[in-house]
Amino acid sequence: MTLYTYSKIALATLLISTALLTGCNSTPSKDNSIQPEAQELRDHAPLIESALRSDSPLKEQYLLTAAEILANKGNRVWARSLLASIETEQLIDSNFYQYTELYSSLALLDDAYFLAQSILTEPRLEQQWKQLTIVQAIALRERRAQVFIILGEIDQSVNERLLLERMLTDETLRSTNHNAIWQALMTLPQAVLQERAKQEQNSELKAWYQLANLNKNNQGDLGLQQRQIQQWMQNWPQHPASLKLPSDLELIGVLIEQTPRAVALLLPLSDKLGKAGSAIRDGFFSAYYQAMHDGSWTPAVRIYDTSNANENIEALYLQAISDGADMVIGPLNKGAAKTLSELTKLPAPILSLNYIEEKTPVEPPNPSLDALASDTLPSSDALIATILQPNFYQFGLAIEDETAQAANRAWLEGHRRAMIITPDASWGERSADAFVRQWQTLGGEVVSINRFTGKNDYSAVLASALHIDQSKRRANELRGLFGHSFEFEPRRRQDLDMIFLTARPGQARQIIPTLAFHYAGKVPVFATSHIYAGTEDRKNDRDLNGIKFSSSPWIFDQTSPEKKAIDAHRPSSASYGRLYALGVDAYHIYPRLTQLQQVPGTRFYGATGALTMRQNQRIERQQTWAQIVSGRAIPMPVVVPSNP
Repeated sequence: MTLYTYSKIALATLLISTALLTGCNSTPSKDNSIQPEAQELRDHAPLIESALRSDSPLKEQYLLTAAEILANKGNRVWARSLLASIETEQLIDSNFYQYTELYSSLALLDDAYFLAQSILTEPRLEQQWKQLTIVQAIALRERRAQVFIILGEIDQSVNERLLLERMLTDETLRSTNHNAIWQALMTLPQAVLQERAKQEQNSELKAWYQLANLNKNNQGDLGLQQRQIQQWMQNWPQHPASLKLPSDLELIGVLIEQTPRAVALLLPLSDKLGKAGSAIRDGFFSAYYQAMHDGSWTPAVRIYDTSNANENIEALYLQAISDGADMVIGPLNKGAAKTLSELTKLPAPILSLNYIEEKTPVEPPNPSLDALASDTLPSSDALIATILQPNFYQFGLAIEDETAQAANRAWLEGHRRAMIITPDASWGERSADAFVRQWQTLGGEVVSINRFTGKNDYSAVLASALHIDQSKRRANELRGLFGHSFEFEPRRRQDLDMIFLTARPGQARQIIPTLAFHYAGKVPVFATSHIYAGTEDRKNDRDLNGIKFSSSPWIFDQTSPEKKAIDAHRPSSASYGRLYALGVDAYHIYPRLTQLQQVPGTRFYGATGALTMRQNQRIERQQTWAQIVSGRAIPMPVVVPSNP
C-alpha cells in the first residue's frame, strides 16, 4: 500500500471515526438515542477497519461495499468520502463499473457536475465498454450525454447520443434520444452549424448539422423553413430524423395554416413610457421590413397608441379586433396587461410585453428610462397564482430570469456560499429576493445581503459586508491591550466563495476595485446584464475585469440585419438595445406561440435569448454569458440548464 493510498483511506476513516465520537459523546437527546447517521456509521465501521487491514483488491471491495450501503441509507456525504479514498486502478473490472455508477450518481445528486464528468471520463472506462452489458453501457452513455450537455460540451454530448442510437431498440427511447440530439445541436451558433454542415465527414452527423442549420437559419420564415425541410427529407430519406422529425418541426405546417394575418401593436408612444414603446416598435418593424426584403410573407400591422390609456385598454383591444386584428401584441404597461388578462373572453390571442406574475421586466438600461420601472414593474411581493387563459401569453425582460440564471451558473461552477451586493432601490430589492429564492432552492447559503445608495458609500458598505471594519476594531483592541503598535493587515471574512452583483456600469466600475481594495479581489463575481453598457469601452471596463454576466445575444450579434438597420438609423441604439431586441423577438415568435406551447422544451433562439414557454404561457429567456477580459466583454461557452 502506498503512503498516498494509506493517507486517503486513513482520512476517510478519521472522518467517520470523528462522526462516531460526535454521535456518542454529544449531549443525548430526550430519548437518549444515538443519532441515526452516527449509528449507521458505527454499524459499518468494522467493514472500513477491515479495509485498512486488507490488501488490494479486497480493501477496495470493502470500501466500495461500505459506500454503497451508506448511500442506500441516504448518507451521501460519507459515501462520497469513502469513494474518494479508493484507488481506482486497484479495482477489478466489475467493481470499477460499480464504483463509476455509484460515484457519478452521488455526484449528480449533489449537483457536482464537474466531479461527475471526471468520474465518467476516466481513461479506464474507455477500455471497458465491450465488457459491459448493454443495459450498463446504455445507462453510462446516457449519463455522460446528460453531464456533457449541462457543462456545455455539446459535441461530446451529441457523440454519446449517436453511440446510444446504435444500442437502443425501444422506439420511445430512440425518439427521446433523437430529440435530445436535436436540442443539443440547436444550442450551437448558426455559423458553427453552417460550417459543419459542409465539412462533416460522418454522413449521419452531417445530415443532423444540415437540418439544424436550416432550422436555425430560417426561424423567422416558416414557409421557407418548411420547403427546406421537405428538400432535406428527400435528400436523407433513411435518416432517423427524416423517419420521424423532431417534435417542434412536425408542427411547422400547422403554424403556417394558423399564422395571424393581421396584427395589432398596442404600445405607448408619447407618455413617460413613450421612449420604451418606440424602441420596441422600431425593433418590431426592423424584423418586419427584413422579412419583406427577404421575400417572406408579412402580416398587415396597425399600431394603437396606449399612452395614458390604462382605463380604456379593453376598448382599444376590442377596437383592434373590430379593425380586423387576429393577433394583438402588447400592451407594455403592467396594469394594462393585467386588465386584459382578466377579461372573461379573448377573441384574439394576446402577446403581452410584460409579466403579470411574480416575474418582472428588467430595470431599463438607461437612466432616462427610469419612468418605465415605476409603471411596469410589480413589487417583489406581487405573487399572483391566477391560472391565465391559454391564449394570453406573457413576454418581456424579467430581472428574475437573469437573477435565476446567475444563481444557476454560480452553482454549476461549484459555488455554495454567496454574498449579495445590490442597489438600495426597488429593482435591487427584487433582484436580491429572486436570487435568494433560487439560491436556497438549489441548496446554497446566502451569507449576507448588502445594499448601496451610490452616494459615496461603496467603501463603507463593502468594508462592513466583508467584516474589514471588525478586523480593524480587533486590531485596535489588541493595540490597547498590549500598549504598543504593531504591523497589521485587515482580514476579510472567509465564509463566502462568490458574489452576486446587481449594478449599473458606473456603479460596478467603483464596486469591483473597492472589493479588491478590501481583499476580495479574487472572489468570483456574477452579475446581471445591467453591469455592461452594450458597447465596447476598454478603458473604463478594465475595472470590471473578471466579472461574469448574463446578456442578450443582441449585444454580441454583429451579423443581425435588424441590428444593423437600427444602428444605422438610431445613434443611441445601444442604450435601448434590449428593448429593440424585445421588439424583434415579438415579431418572430408570435407565429410560433403554438409550437412553444405544445412542445415542451422547444427553444426559439432570438435576440433576447433562447426562449421557452413555461406555466401560464410565460415566455422565459435563457441569456448568453460573457466575461470581462482586459476591458472587453467576451462571450462564454453555452451551458444548458439541467432542468429545461
